[in-house]
Amino acid sequence: SIATNCQAKMILHPGLKFHSTVEAAQINIVDDANKPAAQTKSKKLAAVQEEKAESATAVDDDNATVAAANKDRNIYKVPRSVQDCGNVFEGSRIFFEYVINKEQKAAFKSLKQLPFQTQIEYSKKDGSKMLRVISQTKEVTLDKQKVRQNLDFNVLAKYGTHVTTELAAKGDYESSRAWTSANTTFMNKNAINKRQLLTLANYAQENVALDHQMQRQLHVERDLMIPEQGFGQDLGDDVAFNPLASGVPAAAPPSKPSVSSKKKKMKNRKAVRNDEFSSHIYNMKKKSHK
Repeated sequence: SIATNCQAKMILHPGLKFHSTVEAAQINIVDDANKPAAQTKSKKLAAVQEEKAESATAVDDDNATVAAANKDRNIYKVPRSVQDCGNVFEGSRIFFEYVINKEQKAAFKSLKQLPFQTQIEYSKKDGSKMLRVISQTKEVTLDKQKVRQNLDFNVLAKYGTHVTTELAAKGDYESSRAWTSANTTFMNKNAINKRQLLTLANYAQENVALDHQMQRQLHVERDLMIPEQGFGQDLGDDVAFNPLASGVPAAAPPSKPSVSSKKKKMKNRKAVRNDEFSSHIYNMKKKSHK
């Protein structure tokens, strides 16, 4: 390693906000049977928040005084995101993702450039603590064609693999496969030269093996669930439900088994994952950060 105890903080302009594709891409696989419990939990949280609001009345009065003093000033909250990197090697890579903050879009519509800053704290091998600050400004454009022409396919491929492996490691195979397909389609639609097409081909080739592993795992999971649906022990090929098959008539799917939560379902999936599958996820995740 070239550094230890590394921590990276990125600071954005108020016109932007941080975004997590890993969270946004997850498909809701919680059964309808869990909705009443979720509603009860939501009511409890609302009650707690109401109590907190009442106890914060005195604080609000103080804040009102500060607000009066800043009446003629525009004060914005600056988005910050921190990532702990641990040991860093030559070529190590981390990702920050951001989108336009639509709530502030009107306030900054006349901007021509946006500032970015990353602060990296780390320890050298001799124990000395260092801070590196990287500041840049980027041109703002509304020209979609110009954006497409400047797409970095290496970043799209690396980050695409990062999202795919993160979702797969969580046990959300449906979301992982859906994201890989969507990202591949996006890259294919926007590729304009041979270099980008080659990067796309390599990205698709590297992810196809993992996609096959997830498909097999879903098949195994489905097969294990069939006896619980009342089909009996003597199961023929004609009763197997395969939602992934194309052009092949499939039997009606059995009713969904009741699960306590999405987290429990994904935890169970991780428990039955074989060594080959786990190693494949780990190796691809490691590769996406180099």
